[in-house]
Amino acid sequence: MFARLARYTVAPERLGDAIASFTEAGDGLQELPGFQDGYILVDEDDGSLLTLTMWSTRAALESSETRASALRRRATRAAEGSVQSVQCYEVAGELGVKSAGTRESSGS
Repeated sequence: MFARLARYTVAPERLGDAIASFTEAGDGLQELPGFQDGYILVDEDDGSLLTLTMWSTRAALESSETRASALRRRATRAAEGSVQSVQCYEVAGELGVKSAGTRESSGS
């Protein structure tokens, strides 16, 4: 699995607008092949906002870039914010999840 993490700055009083805009943008991403999931993360104190999207393969992540970039710009503009950075990662592990084969037995 692969992930794209984008960081934005939005005025704290515009976070509601930003959340609505990025939620709408997410609707456009759902139509793309390989899209798995997405999250909007906010810090209401300083107006920082992050979007995290998950993709099934590197090819799906890469082929989504043009559409994702357009949606990102539109959502940012609607909230009068700015894009700080966009980075892509391979997901190396998942926290808090144990596979069935390594789960400890309860001793029963």
